[in-house]
Amino acid sequence: MRFNHTPEHFRTTRVRLTGLAIALVLVLGSRSFSQENENSLICKRLQQRYDVEFLFAASRVSKCTWKLDYQFPEKRDQKKLNSFLKMFEHEFSKYPPEFVKKTRLKQVVFVKSMKLGTAKRWAIPDYFKETLYYDFTIRSTAEYPRRMVHHEYYNMIEQQINGNGYFKDPKWAKFNEKGFKYGRGGASNRKPSNSLFNHPQPGFVNSYAMSGLEEDKAEIWAVLFVTENWNTVKPWLDDDEILRKKVEYTERFAKQVCREMGEGYWEAIRKPKASSNGSPKS
Repeated sequence: MRFNHTPEHFRTTRVRLTGLAIALVLVLGSRSFSQENENSLICKRLQQRYDVEFLFAASRVSKCTWKLDYQFPEKRDQKKLNSFLKMFEHEFSKYPPEFVKKTRLKQVVFVKSMKLGTAKRWAIPDYFKETLYYDFTIRSTAEYPRRMVHHEYYNMIEQQINGNGYFKDPKWAKFNEKGFKYGRGGASNRKPSNSLFNHPQPGFVNSYAMSGLEEDKAEIWAVLFVTENWNTVKPWLDDDEILRKKVEYTERFAKQVCREMGEGYWEAIRKPKASSNGSPKS
């Protein structure tokens, strides 16, 4: 059998392949453009609800008080950013607008490759500029980014409501067993295993909470919002009076800031939403 590969044949084949390549580029480009549009819409929805800027581009981002290095997402990052923003919107929308207003939050910025000095950081609160930074490229367990949303926000809440992000709440300290001393703070206790929920001793959900009073409060705050964490911690409250007091104290604090976060609020935000086929989903 003979194949007649004439110059005309090769020209036709080359034109077809070029056309396919162009079509592929256009399809992939349109997907990236579509996701970038969706990401902008998510940020716009949040901004309209809370009167806070939610940003993933350099324009209008305040200069950070800390020596913070990061990059803004590129077109190739839009899919990963989209996944993070959907999770973030689900979690942050649990806050009533009145609560967010009272915490004086101004900006939430989504970036990648974030470092504080030389240390990799997944989230940073700038208390003095009322800005939260989140690295959307976080790689961890499914529930950890959800917890991080609330934990870092609470660190800022302490500054705005109690006057110091490292407020050493004397009432909270009295809940702990006599003689207990916190560690040297969260910066010195960043092993991933320390954030695992294992109830290391009465009053604490994990080892990270034992690193500092401010981290203890922020971990309890996050537990109240993240359903997976609450389902883990709730059974411990039956036999752990210290932990139960911390949870009750935190719930009272939320209600004092915003009356809407009172009776029935916590149960409502933990209810699973129904999917399109009627089955529950988290």
